[in-house]
Amino acid sequence: MTESASTNPAELTAILAAYVGSINPVALKAYDKLEQHIQARFPDAVIRRVFTSERALKQATDSNFNTDSLAGALEKLAVEGHKRVGVLPCMTFAGESCMNMIPVLMVFGEVFADGVSMFRVLIDWELDCRVFAKTLLEELTGKIENSDALVLVSHSPHPMLQVLETQFKKLYDAVYMTTIGDDQGLENLCRKLKSDGRKNIILHPLMIAGGNHVVRDVGGTIGGKLIAEGFDCTMVPKGLCEYDSICELLAGHIIPG
Repeated sequence: MTESASTNPAELTAILAAYVGSINPVALKAYDKLEQHIQARFPDAVIRRVFTSERALKQATDSNFNTDSLAGALEKLAVEGHKRVGVLPCMTFAGESCMNMIPVLMVFGEVFADGVSMFRVLIDWELDCRVFAKTLLEELTGKIENSDALVLVSHSPHPMLQVLETQFKKLYDAVYMTTIGDDQGLENLCRKLKSDGRKNIILHPLMIAGGNHVVRDVGGTIGGKLIAEGFDCTMVPKGLCEYDSICELLAGHIIPG
């Protein structure tokens, strides 16, 4: 990645791509793709990857994988003399991991001459829901048909899920939502799919990157339950940032000036 910095102090000289974190090779593929899109938009900026999860940071250390915590990366950028830094939470929704970044950024906001900016996650506003729904459905053209149901699986509950479902249904009626670990919600989903006469189910994770977590919890637990209930179930084992179009949406949340 480019390590030169812009000479204009009003511009971002460094951007941190902040992930909850996984060092699984499949996840790394999504991270690499997103960072390539960020670098293309900001060719003179330093792009660094950070993990917010202590578990991911420990795994990285145990595997001799070079990465930083948010605070560690910001400290290094300060030592390197950067004046204006941007942080992109590379997350689908603004959950606990995103909120936990704010105290660190408040501290370092006093360190950099032109401050630290935190940008929006992938889906944060109703407009994000509308644009994301259109973009993902375009990516899935050829995989979904009118007789199929598309089941989108979130990592955890979030208020934006209902808004997102509403926007999806405006474009494709056979869209359903569920959440990892919500057994009652999964039972309700099965009942709803049956009452709607659905048979062929496509599962797709609403997560930035794929990997063991997606395969185990989306394909294994949720997919296994759907199959046991008699549905023909196929999982699309892709993180959202394995799609160039989704990377563009998230990278587009970075405000340059």
